[in-house]
Amino acid sequence: GSRGQEAQGVALALLGFTLMQPLIGRLIGRYGAKRIILVSAACFGVSLLGLAGFVSGTASFYLGALLTGCVAGGTSPLPYGAVLARWFVRRRGVAMSVALSGLGIGGMILPLLTSHMITTYGWRAGFLLLGLLVLGVILPVVGVALRETPEEMGLWPDGQAPMGRAPGAPPPALTGCTLAEARATATFWAVALGLFLITAATQGCVVHLTPLLTDRGFSLIQAASVVSMMSLGFLPGMLTSGYLVDRFPSRGVAVGFFVITAASFALLGRALGWYEIVAAAVLLGVGTGATVQLIPALVGWGFGLRAFGEIYGMMMAAFGLGTVLGPLVVGWLFDVTGSYQLAPGGCLLTAGVAAGLMIILRPHAAR
Repeated sequence: GSRGQEAQGVALALLGFTLMQPLIGRLIGRYGAKRIILVSAACFGVSLLGLAGFVSGTASFYLGALLTGCVAGGTSPLPYGAVLARWFVRRRGVAMSVALSGLGIGGMILPLLTSHMITTYGWRAGFLLLGLLVLGVILPVVGVALRETPEEMGLWPDGQAPMGRAPGAPPPALTGCTLAEARATATFWAVALGLFLITAATQGCVVHLTPLLTDRGFSLIQAASVVSMMSLGFLPGMLTSGYLVDRFPSRGVAVGFFVITAASFALLGRALGWYEIVAAAVLLGVGTGATVQLIPALVGWGFGLRAFGEIYGMMMAAFGLGTVLGPLVVGWLFDVTGSYQLAPGGCLLTAGVAAGLMIILRPHAAR
């Protein structure tokens, strides 16, 4: 198919993936994360093989992409985050950031590998490779290695039993809000709206960064290299934010990194020199990496672990909607005005509002 059709297929898959996150959160609460990962990975692998073997025509490709995105919903960071939240307390932020950075690195490598396969052998071979990797690697590793709770192995979170508890005693009940209780708070809606806005701003800018820079007179190779510079900030942003949320309230860490993201837009709006553009891209990468890690941190800090998976699923949906809608809004702005001149300022304003929303958050114990 054409590049336009492929892009629309990717958008449909992403939409299906996003819409499934609240349901995945509920299913984790009912059946456990490991079962959801295994079932979802199996369905995802089979659906990729189905795309490779049976799709013919635009309509079936679009339908297959949407269904593939839906069944892949359980392979997101959500179920892994739900597992880590039970294994770690004192170092939860660091554990989450290391695990999510692993998922992020995999997410960078797999598209490159698949893209090479598609360019060399065609898109069917690319989907075939992905399907075999999911079924041959992810399923066995999760099935053998993943343990849902430390209690399954006779351990405690952080490897230590709480003071005064016998090693064989049952774990204490998880504290925090139910999903219904969380939805009745201003904190829930502030987190959801803040994540939506910051993600819409970052993704809107990232997707359109290459044409924005070429419009300013940079060559296509220069513009593409600036986009790749973002990856230099992604892992430091993710790991640093994970370290900080173990030591400071997640609200303050979120404000700080959202302000860094806003600063990248401010720099991009006025930058004409090469080094300013590169600095803006690296800062944008730092903010983007931190945002991914801050989602579970804000959920745990604001609502506790009682309904962690369900609330995390709702926040992942807000994050995903920002990913889908941000680029569309920036594209619409370009169509209306004929240039990207308003885009950095619009993204700066959006990120500023998101940072402001973080200030009003309250921890779950304070209610």
